[in-house]
Amino acid sequence: MQLREMDILIHRNGQQYGPYSQQDILKYLNDGSLTQNDLAWYEGAPQWVPLRNIPTLNLVNGAHSIPPPPQSVISPFYSTLLSKPFDVNGYVMLAIPTVAAFFIWQADSLGVSAFVFQVLATVSTAILAGMEAKRLGMGSNTDRTPKGKKRSGPGAWTGVILLLWIIGFPAYLFTRSRYGARNLLLPAVLVMILFLTPGFITAPQLPAIDAPEVVASLEKLIRENPTYKIRGFGEGISIETPGEVSYDKSHQKRVGRAILKGKNSSEAVYYTVDWQNRSKGLFWVQIQDHP
Repeated sequence: MQLREMDILIHRNGQQYGPYSQQDILKYLNDGSLTQNDLAWYEGAPQWVPLRNIPTLNLVNGAHSIPPPPQSVISPFYSTLLSKPFDVNGYVMLAIPTVAAFFIWQADSLGVSAFVFQVLATVSTAILAGMEAKRLGMGSNTDRTPKGKKRSGPGAWTGVILLLWIIGFPAYLFTRSRYGARNLLLPAVLVMILFLTPGFITAPQLPAIDAPEVVASLEKLIRENPTYKIRGFGEGISIETPGEVSYDKSHQKRVGRAILKGKNSSEAVYYTVDWQNRSKGLFWVQIQDHP
């Protein structure tokens, strides 16, 4: 079988070398200059691959046969995860916004602004991308387009992810595959959707102390309360100057004070507003003693 000669590029320690012929590659393998685990790329290859994964290298020179890698004792799933360098960094970049999305959903109950988790996730992934880009050799003197233009380096990727995360994050996790790391574009898009969803689906806000529906509920409670009826606060009452005394954000509870006026008297009344069922937007209004 006659094989077409192809040039091969080598990627080691963040630098790109070559191109070399297949005979050169076999020579360097024999003298120890290269190993089967070194990353290589040739015309038509979808991404950087270990030299041992180029099948024609076993056929070009019958005197040299690269043995297959030893059988791994690791399960097939984890063997796949660890089959390419720098993949751990990529999985961490996916995990950060995933975990952040969970905390964003819980931000109100935690008493922390969702913006804090968004900033932390954005900055963390940008820093990790810049560190990995440097190790992969992105933007190095040898990392150039076919026209000779230098490609984006660590600083550029860090800046893009910081300023335009929605584009930079998935773009980087795709581009890294050109340097021997795994293409994580699809999981990046899924994580991006998960991370951004809370910003479009906001939880109902607890009504204010002086909201019309709250005041109406308070007035109804007073009219139906036997104690207030005995004291002359039945029909013809009014709730005036309602104001907030305190707001417990973590427990989503407001305490208010208003002036209750009847036909012949008036007094201060204290009441609380909290959730009965937040997902459905249902809240409680309860009268309480002086806090």
